[in-house]
Amino acid sequence: MSPPRPPYLPDIRGGTPHFVRDIGGYRLVMLRDVESPGPVEYLYVLAAFRAGERIPCLCVASEKNAMAARLGGGSHFLGVFPGEGHLNFGASDDWGDLARFTERALAICRERLALPPDGAAAEAPAPPD
Repeated sequence: MSPPRPPYLPDIRGGTPHFVRDIGGYRLVMLRDVESPGPVEYLYVLAAFRAGERIPCLCVASEKNAMAARLGGGSHFLGVFPGEGHLNFGASDDWGDLARFTERALAICRERLALPPDGAAAEAPAPPD
């Protein structure tokens, strides 16, 4: 039997934690000032970790639209990494705005992970390195 495949996640090397919330058995970590070594530039990433795990089970990312100036469309794509593959939820200038991105990213996490409403969240310290 072969070892399990690691999940498909954004290629990032770090970032500045904007907030950390524990909710419904998950820890949600919002990163800004993301370091993106690959061809895709990430502005923000919301990573969801199952309690006690160090690898995210879901990520929502604001991905720079490098073709926006030439082809039109929004400044950033909304990308979702459900563990296998990548889903593109379209381009919008909204995904370059931290508040708008956060609102939509949290809604995606609530939907995909069956999380309780926002009022059940608790602020928590940053995850261990």
